[in-house]
Amino acid sequence: MNIDVERMRADGVSEKTIDALLARQQSKEKAIDSPIAANTRPSIKVPLRAPLRFREHVCGPVRKTKLGLESLFDAAEVASGLTIPHICGPSRLREVTIWRSAMARIMRDRLGMSYPQIGAALGGRDHTSIMHYHRAWWDSDGWRKVKCEAAVAAIEREMEVSL
Repeated sequence: MNIDVERMRADGVSEKTIDALLARQQSKEKAIDSPIAANTRPSIKVPLRAPLRFREHVCGPVRKTKLGLESLFDAAEVASGLTIPHICGPSRLREVTIWRSAMARIMRDRLGMSYPQIGAALGGRDHTSIMHYHRAWWDSDGWRKVKCEAAVAAIEREMEVSL
């Protein structure tokens, strides 16, 4: 995939998005040569219909989008400017954990995944780590919740753009 930077600039695409796409392309080119390229993304099959119907019944209508793990990972890469192995890796940097928490929130609310499924998708974490993300990041009233809400909104915008 070749990215036409000049055309994207002419179409009004932001420099941050262009830089993220270029970084993503470079990381994919490097990953092709890597012997662990097949293990960079988790493959989990999640039954989507029952949990979404239940969530619609309990929480109200859920916005219908083409949402899956693959599109979520792609959108998170573009929105954050980080690679998926970095987001799902062992890093405890605040910037990385904010994006990891936002992805966990989308997996829980939009995909209806369980805590163990989310933990497996985010680098083999224990389900209690995912529960901590919800308790510490989303139940607070301070800057943590604001930053995570902004990250979720950015990921969802990127998912809508990619449709």
